[in-house]
Amino acid sequence: MPKEALSKLPASGIYRKDSLSYEDIMNVVLKISKASTGAIATYVGLAKSPGFARRNVEELQIRAEPNYTDKAFRQVCDEVKKKFNLQLAVIYHYEGSFRPREILVMVVVAGKARPETFSALEELVSRFKPAGHIQKREVYENGKSEWIEK
Repeated sequence: MPKEALSKLPASGIYRKDSLSYEDIMNVVLKISKASTGAIATYVGLAKSPGFARRNVEELQIRAEPNYTDKAFRQVCDEVKKKFNLQLAVIYHYEGSFRPREILVMVVVAGKARPETFSALEELVSRFKPAGHIQKREVYENGKSEWIEK
């Protein structure tokens, strides 16, 4: 059964894998953008191989404590939105099991011009992981696994 298109922008937070699509998010962002919006910038983080330990990753497992992570992401977005006078700042991180090239996180910002929009995106991308306490475990080709601390 096909997913229904989003009618409003979901709040920043942790979401079940595949529960939000980049296309649906961007459609809503474009619909709610103000006439004064001059720039929308996005970051999409992917599962990759080789991973942190420079070993081939078969699977990346992501978990987080939703209440804590949701609150942390929203606080970071509010701070960055205010600092850069943005119209929009959201972070969507998936949890679950991922193969290389699957989307893990989407960050979207909208502002009046490129400079503050790009600067805000860079700050959000650098802050979301430590703020949200996302836990990652790499599962390697040999079946061994390791929790990643960074």
